[in-house]
Amino acid sequence: MQNKLAHTAEHAFIGSLQKLMGKTLNVRKVEHRDHDNLVIITTKDLEMDIVIKAEKEVNSLISQGRRVITHTFGSLAEAKRELPNLR
Repeated sequence: MQNKLAHTAEHAFIGSLQKLMGKTLNVRKVEHRDHDNLVIITTKDLEMDIVIKAEKEVNSLISQGRRVITHTFGSLAEAKRELPNLR
């Protein structure tokens, strides 16, 4: 269950970063481990204040107990047609 929660939080965090930066980010690696999680992204202009804003936004969503919406698709191509900003 912990990995599912971390996976959802990772998507929320990257989504928040993308919204704040106004662009799609390239996620190079994601690891959900027992005691910590790792997300590596590549971008030229990420600043710490943006990371902190994204973190606060996601923590606020979590503390509010917001509903998580899931989507299921038959293929990645179908998902990208339905959700053009999908990374």
